[in-house]
Amino acid sequence: MQCENIYKKVNFARWIQSKSLESFMKMKLIILLVFLCGCWAASFDGECEYDHGDGQPGCKTEEELGRLWRNNWDPTAYWQCEEANQPAKLVRCPGLAFSQNEQECVDWSSWEWTPPCDPPSKP
Repeated sequence: MQCENIYKKVNFARWIQSKSLESFMKMKLIILLVFLCGCWAASFDGECEYDHGDGQPGCKTEEELGRLWRNNWDPTAYWQCEEANQPAKLVRCPGLAFSQNEQECVDWSSWEWTPPCDPPSKP
């Protein structure tokens, strides 16, 4: 009788341990998933996409026709769409730099680097 009680207590303790281990592993898995989701979400800066191209627009959308696009490889130049579905024209800022934010050529002392963004379409 006494052995049977000890056996039941040992089995109960093992059962509790296994349940604790299951809960612990589930908690670790949940923490890992939350961490991975956070890393994935942080990879999207919400700004724009950039494929390391020169930034030339395809001149296929209203947005591209209504503004100037920086040349991602040359801070002294920008792209300008003059007509829809026609190649963008490369324009240079002689002795100046192109400011994406101000949409004009500015003096180097006031030029500030900004992360490049791809236009909505490409040629």
